[in-house]
Amino acid sequence: MISDQRVKVYRNLTNKCWSVLGPDGLLLLHAQSLVLKDCQFEVRESGRQRVLREKRKNVHAFVKGYLAPMSSRHDHVPGSVLPVTYNPYKSEHFQLKENVSPILKECTIAIFHNDGTMSAAR
Repeated sequence: MISDQRVKVYRNLTNKCWSVLGPDGLLLLHAQSLVLKDCQFEVRESGRQRVLREKRKNVHAFVKGYLAPMSSRHDHVPGSVLPVTYNPYKSEHFQLKENVSPILKECTIAIFHNDGTMSAAR
Protein backbone atom coordinates (compact mmCIF):
# COMPACT_ATOMS: atom_id res chain seq x y z
CA MET A 1 0.00 0.00 0.00
CA ILE A 2 1.34 3.44 -0.92
CA SER A 3 0.56 5.05 2.46
CA ASP A 4 3.01 2.63 4.11
CA GLN A 5 5.86 3.68 1.81
CA ARG A 6 8.03 6.74 2.16
CA VAL A 7 7.57 8.77 -1.03
CA LYS A 8 9.14 11.88 -2.57
CA VAL A 9 7.01 14.68 -4.00
CA TYR A 10 8.05 17.43 -6.39
CA ARG A 11 6.25 20.02 -8.50
CA ASN A 12 5.97 18.82 -12.09
CA LEU A 13 6.11 22.07 -14.07
CA THR A 14 5.50 20.35 -17.41
CA ASN A 15 2.24 18.67 -16.35
CA LYS A 16 1.26 21.34 -13.79
CA CYS A 17 0.73 18.80 -11.02
CA TRP A 18 2.57 17.11 -8.16
CA SER A 19 4.61 14.01 -9.03
CA VAL A 20 5.01 11.26 -6.44
CA LEU A 21 8.03 8.95 -6.58
CA GLY A 22 8.24 5.63 -4.75
CA PRO A 23 11.18 4.41 -2.64
CA ASP A 24 12.77 3.03 -5.82
CA GLY A 25 12.64 6.47 -7.48
CA LEU A 26 9.99 5.42 -10.00
CA LEU A 27 6.88 7.51 -10.64
CA LEU A 28 3.88 6.25 -8.65
CA LEU A 29 1.30 8.87 -9.54
CA HIS A 30 0.48 12.45 -10.47
CA ALA A 31 -1.87 14.43 -8.22
CA GLN A 32 -3.44 17.87 -8.26
CA SER A 33 -3.35 18.00 -4.46
CA LEU A 34 -2.18 15.71 -1.67
CA VAL A 35 -1.03 15.58 1.93
CA LEU A 36 2.16 14.06 3.36
CA LYS A 37 2.88 13.36 7.02
CA ASP A 38 6.20 13.03 8.87
CA CYS A 39 8.02 15.05 6.21
CA GLN A 40 11.58 16.00 5.47
CA PHE A 41 12.69 18.63 2.95
CA GLU A 42 15.51 17.76 0.58
CA VAL A 43 17.41 19.97 -1.86
CA ARG A 44 20.16 18.31 -3.87
CA GLU A 45 22.89 20.91 -4.01
CA SER A 46 24.41 19.50 -7.20
CA GLY A 47 21.05 19.93 -8.99
CA ARG A 48 20.68 23.44 -7.59
CA GLN A 49 24.16 24.37 -8.82
CA ARG A 50 23.23 23.03 -12.26
CA VAL A 51 20.14 25.30 -12.28
CA LEU A 52 22.32 28.29 -11.37
CA ARG A 53 24.91 27.41 -14.00
CA GLU A 54 22.58 26.52 -16.91
CA LYS A 55 19.64 28.80 -16.00
CA ARG A 56 17.36 25.81 -16.70
CA LYS A 57 15.09 24.05 -14.25
CA ASN A 58 15.66 20.43 -13.23
CA VAL A 59 14.18 18.19 -10.55
CA HIS A 60 16.41 18.56 -7.49
CA ALA A 61 14.09 19.55 -4.59
CA PHE A 62 11.67 17.17 -2.88
CA VAL A 63 9.51 16.69 0.16
CA LYS A 64 9.79 13.16 1.57
CA GLY A 65 7.06 11.64 3.70
CA TYR A 66 4.09 9.29 3.92
CA LEU A 67 0.86 9.87 1.99
CA ALA A 68 -1.98 10.89 4.30
CA PRO A 69 -5.73 11.01 3.68
CA MET A 70 -6.97 14.31 2.24
CA SER A 71 -9.11 14.68 5.38
CA SER A 72 -5.81 15.52 7.14
CA ARG A 73 -5.76 18.70 5.12
CA HIS A 74 -7.57 20.77 7.75
CA ASP A 75 -8.54 18.31 10.47
CA HIS A 76 -6.13 17.47 13.25
CA VAL A 77 -3.29 19.58 11.86
CA PRO A 78 -0.94 20.38 14.76
CA GLY A 79 0.23 23.96 15.11
CA SER A 80 -0.27 26.59 12.49
CA VAL A 81 -0.15 25.88 8.76
CA LEU A 82 2.24 28.24 6.98
CA PRO A 83 2.96 28.73 3.27
CA VAL A 84 6.27 27.30 2.07
CA THR A 85 8.34 28.22 -0.99
CA TYR A 86 11.54 27.19 -2.70
CA ASN A 87 13.50 29.25 -5.22
CA PRO A 88 16.95 27.91 -6.17
CA TYR A 89 18.08 31.39 -7.26
CA LYS A 90 17.39 32.89 -3.82
CA SER A 91 18.09 30.12 -1.32
CA GLU A 92 19.39 26.62 -0.87
CA HIS A 93 16.47 25.71 1.44
CA PHE A 94 12.72 25.45 1.45
CA GLN A 95 11.53 28.56 3.31
CA LEU A 96 8.51 30.00 5.00
CA LYS A 97 7.01 32.37 2.45
CA GLU A 98 6.74 35.33 4.87
CA ASN A 99 10.23 34.85 6.22
CA VAL A 100 13.69 34.63 4.72
CA SER A 101 15.01 32.15 7.25
CA PRO A 102 15.09 28.44 6.33
CA ILE A 103 12.28 26.38 7.75
CA LEU A 104 13.01 23.31 9.82
CA LYS A 105 14.30 20.43 7.78
CA GLU A 106 11.13 18.56 8.67
CA CYS A 107 7.46 19.10 9.40
CA THR A 108 4.51 17.12 10.71
CA ILE A 109 2.21 17.74 7.73
CA ALA A 110 2.86 19.12 4.23
CA ILE A 111 -0.13 20.12 2.14
CA PHE A 112 0.30 20.33 -1.63
CA HIS A 113 -2.43 22.52 -3.12
CA ASN A 114 -3.90 22.24 -6.62
CA ASP A 115 -2.68 25.75 -7.50
CA GLY A 116 0.95 24.63 -7.17
CA THR A 117 1.55 26.09 -3.71
CA MET A 118 2.54 24.22 -0.58
CA SER A 119 1.89 24.69 3.14
CA ALA A 120 3.41 23.01 6.18
CA ALA A 121 2.63 22.52 9.85
CA ARG A 122 5.54 21.98 12.17
